[in-house]
Amino acid sequence: MKFIMKFRFLFIILFCVALFGAMPASTFIKKEAPPVRASEYVFFSKAELKEWQKRWYGLSDHNFNRPGAEFAGSPDEVSRLKAQAQEFKNRVDKSFWRWKQVDLSAQNRTVPRHASSKPGKAGVRILADAAFVALLEDDVATKNTIKNELLAQSRVPHTNLSDKAWVSHRYSDENIIFRVGDFMSCMMTTYIYVQDVFSPQEKQQMLDYFEAAALFLAEEINFSFESILENRDANNPQPLEQYRYKGEKFLGEKTHLGGYPTTTLMRRYNNRKTMMLLPVAIAAFLRDNEYLKNTCALFVKEYLAFAVFPDYIFAELHRASSKRKPGITGLAYNSTTLGVCVFIADVFARHDDPSLYEFKTTYGMDGTEGNTQKNLKDAILAYGDYYRGNKVVYCWDGVRGNPNHRIDGTQGIEFMLTDVTGCLMANHYYRDKELKSFFYRETKDLKDFVKKDNTKRGNTWGSNNGYRGVAGVLPSAFLMYGYMEDSPANPLR
Repeated sequence: MKFIMKFRFLFIILFCVALFGAMPASTFIKKEAPPVRASEYVFFSKAELKEWQKRWYGLSDHNFNRPGAEFAGSPDEVSRLKAQAQEFKNRVDKSFWRWKQVDLSAQNRTVPRHASSKPGKAGVRILADAAFVALLEDDVATKNTIKNELLAQSRVPHTNLSDKAWVSHRYSDENIIFRVGDFMSCMMTTYIYVQDVFSPQEKQQMLDYFEAAALFLAEEINFSFESILENRDANNPQPLEQYRYKGEKFLGEKTHLGGYPTTTLMRRYNNRKTMMLLPVAIAAFLRDNEYLKNTCALFVKEYLAFAVFPDYIFAELHRASSKRKPGITGLAYNSTTLGVCVFIADVFARHDDPSLYEFKTTYGMDGTEGNTQKNLKDAILAYGDYYRGNKVVYCWDGVRGNPNHRIDGTQGIEFMLTDVTGCLMANHYYRDKELKSFFYRETKDLKDFVKKDNTKRGNTWGSNNGYRGVAGVLPSAFLMYGYMEDSPANPLR
């Protein structure tokens, strides 16, 4: 007994060695830390939020708190967003920002621009900007005020898309649904910024509201395509090569002067559809809804297959005409479409599925098929060719050689900026030098492209100004996603 007591510690050590030695070797393999990824934030991570806060308070190497701080023409985003947030705080009646009513009659299916009281183009974007600033400053009081507005908005009749007043398969390409998609996207991003002050019951109320909207919009999108295509099914996706037309295909304007005829199918991959698709993408990951995810992934793949030609002529160029500022409109519409596709690819990649960033296809219909492996990265780079003059095209009803008819992203003194902001997050994944050069205007031929001060509401692009991101829905693309390629905060690094 004395012997055992004397050597008891040795016995304990030998026992532990015998016990753990009998365990499988995998027990001792140190698992790698999980990747930084979005969870309830959907399109950003906690690490990115910390980096944004550093930028906000001027503690980062990259600040956007004075014009030209980062590159020629870069914006003063901090001042702009602070002004937007203050505008929200200064208004005593916060319901001013609500969308209070909607006329769904057949004669007048219109939605006021974000609020029936018509506060200009800003509307719910003022609310979203105020929420973003509250997130950065951890302003709990403002978060709670915004929470109350979101809850109140979700109870307004007819602004809930599960309301029977909304009739399915009726709005697939009308202005009303474009506005609704825009509105719902801003509502969802606003919620994400301030969700930490919601109770579990309040969260459920908002998530049910968002999912109902997303399901309605997804159904509208899918019906629009499935009504003209055989074998297209968002519930059970099939290879694109199995798609067939159900009936006659209708030709429309050419993409550009001497260009390709566009079909009904091509023309349906447009900025209206993508503004409907954006809230579908956000809700898909808020609720982990596979049908909504399928809807988004299908659209991105189909867009590259059926609305992009092998030489990266975009079908949506057809919307430029000599009567509608062709230099801008020729690319602006498609920049919304492409920007939302990049946003979707990025959100999928943040949730461990980079397949949309990696997707390549030579497939197409009616001329969009060919030998080129069409993909998102090269589609973005193609914009640089239009601006640099490497790709010279004129609007379909224009005159060759007339600079005012050329589709190049400019129109007189006005400059179209959404090419940059809609796709900035793509370089989280690609980390490509050419993309970086284009995004930040690092070459001489693009150095002076961003000239017009486009940061204030009320000028050329108003609340849709090009320094926002993804069709103007995000508060600040540069502050949020600029120069993140090599940052430790990059979740896809």
